[in-house]
Amino acid sequence: MYSLLMGIGLSSSTGYKPFIPLLIIGISSRLGFIELTEQSQWISSTLFICILVALSVLEVFSASIPIIGRIFEVLGIPITLVCGYITITSLAGNLVESNIIIIKHLIGILLGSGSAGLIKTLKIIKNTLSDTVTFGLSSFVNSMIDTIKAIFISIVAIVAPILVCIILVASLFITYRGIKKLMAFRNFKGLKRAHS
Repeated sequence: MYSLLMGIGLSSSTGYKPFIPLLIIGISSRLGFIELTEQSQWISSTLFICILVALSVLEVFSASIPIIGRIFEVLGIPITLVCGYITITSLAGNLVESNIIIIKHLIGILLGSGSAGLIKTLKIIKNTLSDTVTFGLSSFVNSMIDTIKAIFISIVAIVAPILVCIILVASLFITYRGIKKLMAFRNFKGLKRAHS
């Protein structure tokens, strides 16, 4: 159960930044904080960690150019789903018997890709609305906030998996409220322009 909760927390955080949770998993495994399944040992390899560092930096700073940042986010949807799947199966695989492979894949698709996809979708909606309200000026700030969320949730998922579930629910609620406020503000601006 501990591994499953950790996997859900880490796969959810891939919805904010897909490569950072995998990077944290790789480093944590190298330091002996977590145990990866036998088939997922490649995540902690030096080469893969270096690739993840480069991809994480590229993703964070791609938001400096709004158009490239948006393209990167849209193209990042399938990458996020795959990273969510890899993240949870690299940990939750320890829960199931090696001969029940189908259960491991179902956990990966439903919980891993599902939680990552939900977070990613809400994040794209919120960031797109924020960009329309601020004329793209909030892109880099949103990217940095998402980076901090991905790092924070990933670390909490490893240290206190039960706590990370509460944090994720709170984060989803705050994001939902943020979307509603941004939509109301955008509609207000639209009405104001229509009357002027």
